[in-house]
Amino acid sequence: MSFPRIFTLYNDRKVPAVGFGTFQGTEGNTKVKDAVKLALSLGYRHIDGANAYGNEKDIGEAIKESGIPREEIFVTFKLAQTWHEPADVERALETSLRDLQLDYVDLYLMHFPYAYKAGENKNTIRHPSGNGKPVIDYDLSRRYPETWQAMEKLVDSGKARSIGLSNFNVLKTKRILEVAKIVPAVNQVELHPYVHNLPQVSQNLPLSYGG
Repeated sequence: MSFPRIFTLYNDRKVPAVGFGTFQGTEGNTKVKDAVKLALSLGYRHIDGANAYGNEKDIGEAIKESGIPREEIFVTFKLAQTWHEPADVERALETSLRDLQLDYVDLYLMHFPYAYKAGENKNTIRHPSGNGKPVIDYDLSRRYPETWQAMEKLVDSGKARSIGLSNFNVLKTKRILEVAKIVPAVNQVELHPYVHNLPQVSQNLPLSYGG
């Protein structure tokens, strides 16, 4: 059985089946930049990143220096949990686009359905106990459908070609579908031989799954 090289989303956008992830790549030490450039030179055409990873500038430089036309590279990026306030969503993507040196992303995901308390420069506020865990903004976390509605405007503006979800369970996905004018194109979740049931129980939902 052959593995598909391209997936087609419900809105007819084409997504390279295998993407190159950039999680846990620290900004500023050239490792992320070098890795992304190498991946692109080897044939990868799907780069997956997030504001929370903190390496947007390195990814942007790698894409620019690769010499590969922008339209040949599918860029997936994610909204950080400190930017869930609906009034902040557009600015969040604009900030990422500036650092990526791009005019648009192909797919923009809500990284998680819950929000963190934000401090100066939208940095994550962490518990004073010193355990390092983020402080959850419970009120804003309950309003994630409003965050989604703000993301829909990014498609209208052309700053995101498609929008989707990440780490959403079935219940929260259905709640988004209740308010959505634009159906989420993707739900990116943990997916491997030990965690594989979500797509099965979600097969009646009108969106694709990535892992």
